[in-house]
Amino acid sequence: MSRVRRPARYAVVALLAAAGLVGSVSPAAAHRPGPAGSVADSAFLQAADLGGVIPTRPDAGLRPQLRPPRPGPDGRYRSVATLNAEGTVSAVYPAPEGRPTVLIDYVAQYRGHGAARYLWELRLALAGRSGYTDGDGQWTLLRSRAGGPCSLLIRLRHQFTDPDRGQITQDTYLIVARAGHAVVVLADIGWEYGSGHQPIVEALIPAALRRAATVG
Repeated sequence: MSRVRRPARYAVVALLAAAGLVGSVSPAAAHRPGPAGSVADSAFLQAADLGGVIPTRPDAGLRPQLRPPRPGPDGRYRSVATLNAEGTVSAVYPAPEGRPTVLIDYVAQYRGHGAARYLWELRLALAGRSGYTDGDGQWTLLRSRAGGPCSLLIRLRHQFTDPDRGQITQDTYLIVARAGHAVVVLADIGWEYGSGHQPIVEALIPAALRRAATVG
């Protein structure tokens, strides 16, 4: 999947949106479920987990396709009916190469067996060898049990063409994991043209699950 990158002034707006500083509109937002309750701040990664970086609540336009991911022909997961509460924080986090990266920590609380069902539906959608490709990119299940017994490590690969840089491949790495009745999505979406970092989400998912367990 390839498309032409918008002019530089749009890239600046996208950069600010990635940090949660300005709003943006995404067609994917139209497919999100109805309002649910909010999750307490204590259920998310804290500054103590992030080396002093203070997470903030982003606007609705920050990667709604990851909150939570629902790849599939129509994006309809039956587990949505059992969604009780959800929320997201984001953080601009230092990456190994000396530039920042943007983290997303999404937590959802389900009723009954909803959390387990969601994870099963997501695994089923990505069961093919090539994963699933839609308008957001190519979703690939890299590994199970990446953050505990009920977890999936996923790569979302997006390819586009920039007039100055040519063909660019940008990877987002996320771990989707269950902690009781809660589901955590911890994603590193990168910065500007750069990809996210698999080692960062793998290192932080234990803390994210501990925090989310307070509502699970």
